[in-house]
Amino acid sequence: MTKTNTITRYFQTSAFRLSDAETFHSLSCVNHIISVMKTHGLSHELDGDYIALSLPSSAFTTSDFDDISDKITRDDLLNIVEAIELHIHHDDACKLVYVESKIGEYFDCFSSIIEHNNTVTSKVDCSQFNRIPKTTSKGVSS
Repeated sequence: MTKTNTITRYFQTSAFRLSDAETFHSLSCVNHIISVMKTHGLSHELDGDYIALSLPSSAFTTSDFDDISDKITRDDLLNIVEAIELHIHHDDACKLVYVESKIGEYFDCFSSIIEHNNTVTSKVDCSQFNRIPKTTSKGVSS
């Protein structure tokens, strides 16, 4: 496999409602994400009061020297998780997935469940030339 410098990133949330949409939309981190989504032809508004956030790989910075006015950084993602946690409707939960990979070298997948005032995140990764050790498990028989 030929190595490449291309890093692929992807960000997606499930649909969720807000306890106070006006306050949520007034946050600069939210405005930035929504603005970048619009730049890529994406809308955050769904049916009813639901929204979802999604970003393609081209929406992310590729170096420290990028103009970040129309790109997303890792700090932006951390800020949006906090904003969702503070403003998500108390009856809702949001699934968030962020994937980052460099072909032939690594991939990281972060998965979060966000509820009002609570976020639980897990990470699945594969490094060292994209290899994972073989695992053995005993199946469940009925």
